[in-house]
Amino acid sequence: MGVDCLEDLDHIVIRDALQKRVSAAQVDGKDNLQNLNVLLEGFYREFLNILFGWRLINANAEKQNAAGIDLIDRTNGIVVQVSATCTTKKIQDSLDGFKEAGTWRFCFLPIRLLPYHSEGTFTPRVGVSFNPKADILNLDLLMREVQHASAETVFRLKTFVELEKYDLWAHFDALLADVWAQHPSRKLMGRDEIDRRLFPNAEDAKPFDAMGEDESGTVSPVWRIIAGTWKSKTRRNVVIEGDGGIGKTVTLFSLASAPERWRPAPAVYVPMHALVERDGRCLKLSEYLNEYDERLDKLAKEAWNGAPTLLVLLDGFNEVAPNKRREILHMLNEWQDKRPGAQLIAVSRPMNGLDVAKELHG
Repeated sequence: MGVDCLEDLDHIVIRDALQKRVSAAQVDGKDNLQNLNVLLEGFYREFLNILFGWRLINANAEKQNAAGIDLIDRTNGIVVQVSATCTTKKIQDSLDGFKEAGTWRFCFLPIRLLPYHSEGTFTPRVGVSFNPKADILNLDLLMREVQHASAETVFRLKTFVELEKYDLWAHFDALLADVWAQHPSRKLMGRDEIDRRLFPNAEDAKPFDAMGEDESGTVSPVWRIIAGTWKSKTRRNVVIEGDGGIGKTVTLFSLASAPERWRPAPAVYVPMHALVERDGRCLKLSEYLNEYDERLDKLAKEAWNGAPTLLVLLDGFNEVAPNKRREILHMLNEWQDKRPGAQLIAVSRPMNGLDVAKELHG
């Protein structure tokens, strides 16, 4: 009886977390719907991955404004459209807009508690399956799935929804996705080219859909290096240095878009040239990050307990004027010395007389 009661309490925590997001969508959706959609995508992506064992990623991380879908799992052939409305027309329009070749299960996730009558008829194209009774992932359906989930899955879901950092995590994932969608490096190469460019002589250098494991379980070489630092008992920064066009910046964004179960902390992107203002004054990193969210500083000040609490992605040291580089490095070291949980992951082209890896503490 005690176990049943405990499971019921866990289910209530999960239900309340889902209901909280539905309520937020009901209240705020009219005024700031697009931003709300983006923020919720990160939450639902990880929630569905834990609940169903899927491997969803943000579809826009692969293709800007991916038609008909927001989330995609290429391993299991699943796509999800996250939407504020749930009408027969909206669902059919999403089905019509999805053009990806192959065999797919199409799911539709309404973020607002809106009435929907499942007797609507749909005509997905050949290769796409859609069952309204099973594939409209509304609050009721998700909670039924939670009720039938294993105790381990329920525990993971409860842990996920209880941690405030995941709300923050989803928020910064959305910001990173927006920056990446507009970044010039996006047009130069895809994420699946990173390892082949960075490690041209490595036997296992091959395309990866995202940083982490591929379908066979092989792990990306650059992922092994970065993730290896997270096993350290003390902080270890990472510096990737090399010529242009080999995937350094793309690596940063791939790291940031990797699923939460593969990385230990949320990430924030910092283009190094933005730390030097037009009048030549060097911004402190705390000044720059406070423009995003002061809660980042709280995360960074937590202790490194076998892994970082915040990833700071520093892009393009070489783009800082030569006479400002050492000042910037000194500032970064001072900032990090007071923030033991922060890990700096920096990329740069080679710079004469300056070894960034040696200059950064940690």
